[in-house]
Amino acid sequence: MSDTRTNNAILKNLAKLGGKEALADQAVDYSGMKFVVPELYRGKLNKAAQRLMEVHEQLEDTESFNKSFDFHPFDGAYMFALACKESFGMLPNQAPPSMFRPGGTSVTVNISPDESVDVPWGEFNLPILDATVMLSGNRDGGFAMSVYCPKKYTAEVHGLFTLIEELWKQQSIYRNAVIDAAKIPNVIDLRNFDPQKVVYSADVFSQLEANVWSPIRYTQRLRELGQPLKRAILLEGTYGTGKTLAGMMTGLVAKQEGWTYIACKPSEGQDPFDALRFARQYQPCVVFIEDVDTIAGQHDPERISRLLDEFDGIKSKNTELFVVMTTNHADKIHKGMLRPGRLDAVIHISPLDREAMERFVYTVVGDSLADEIDFDKVHHANRGYTTAFVKEGLDRAVRHQIARTEGRMDDSLTTVDLVNAAEGLRPHLELMNRASESVAPDPLTQNFVDIIRASMDGTSVDMDDGEIITRYVEDSPEEKKVVYRSTDA
Repeated sequence: MSDTRTNNAILKNLAKLGGKEALADQAVDYSGMKFVVPELYRGKLNKAAQRLMEVHEQLEDTESFNKSFDFHPFDGAYMFALACKESFGMLPNQAPPSMFRPGGTSVTVNISPDESVDVPWGEFNLPILDATVMLSGNRDGGFAMSVYCPKKYTAEVHGLFTLIEELWKQQSIYRNAVIDAAKIPNVIDLRNFDPQKVVYSADVFSQLEANVWSPIRYTQRLRELGQPLKRAILLEGTYGTGKTLAGMMTGLVAKQEGWTYIACKPSEGQDPFDALRFARQYQPCVVFIEDVDTIAGQHDPERISRLLDEFDGIKSKNTELFVVMTTNHADKIHKGMLRPGRLDAVIHISPLDREAMERFVYTVVGDSLADEIDFDKVHHANRGYTTAFVKEGLDRAVRHQIARTEGRMDDSLTTVDLVNAAEGLRPHLELMNRASESVAPDPLTQNFVDIIRASMDGTSVDMDDGEIITRYVEDSPEEKKVVYRSTDA
């Protein structure tokens, strides 16, 4: 009896949360100690009984309740688990797989750099509602939930939906998180990131502060002024100038100010279109897309422009969404992306100037420096170097110090150590500048091309940056292609 009372209390709470009384209570009054029959059934108790049976059968019929939530599927699955614990005191039962149904499983989801939880996924049973529940993602990148149960539990099901939404507002695992755009997002570890070690030339720092970091820091002030918080920004510069470092700094500022930050690396298979849909659910949000030129090869040069088209298409009121993109090859960016109105700012991340060089050296090896350093000579020795090269030179300077002191390390780093280490990198830089970014096909790949070419009629086979492009031109005016990557060959 106590279990029945407990279940009734649970159902009553859910029905109330659903915003209405249970359907059964709309047809039947359970108050008092007598059966109360409407006047129209006076002398017709058999018809009254028949009507009660009809109501009973209708309420026992299985109904399908479908709900889409505008948040990440795994966030939704986690909220479903929390709602079950809060409402029923336990997790739902996994449904066993069958020939036509996948059954229930769990997915391990990251909630911090070193913590994870298992969230339900697939098909589950909720005995208290006589329900089968299906958890999945929808085509818009959100969370979908289908509940199959007797119609009499309509209010309770809507109560469960409402509870999931309320829990998401309070306990989302991705809101105000710093994550990547992997299929199962990883939480980026910023615990050892020191913003004091972020060094750029003064003009670069000023541009980043004005166009990226300050709008995040002073969001409320911009809202009050009616300034837009929907921006597209391109960071361009050669390898090693600190574009990724700018992303880390942006993630830290976003975390501090209550924004969500999503880092997307297309080179690692992360889809920027998916990242953008993800970001819409978690505004205010920054999407940081590294090496954006890699998403648009010569066979699809307008893909970046289409990405901005989708960004432009977000017309919801009060959109608070930054898209920050980086590229090592500004010359490869399609002109459709660069036309006026597409980008709010283009920031050139240049190598360190004289003053920034000095700050950077003190930041990296300041405690080890001699009292007198000729930074003019140090800057000249690092001419043409990106920040990555300067950092390598400072690491090598320690080895020069070891050699000079014969391992005693009883002296500080001198100007000579710093200059010699930097000049020693000159051949490295010259070799890198001469190197081609494309990789020649290996002999096995070339043999594979020759075999295909010899065995096919009405086709042509070409090599393109390590890919074998097979074009079928015989039967169709439209060019079709099959791509075999050299690694597969």
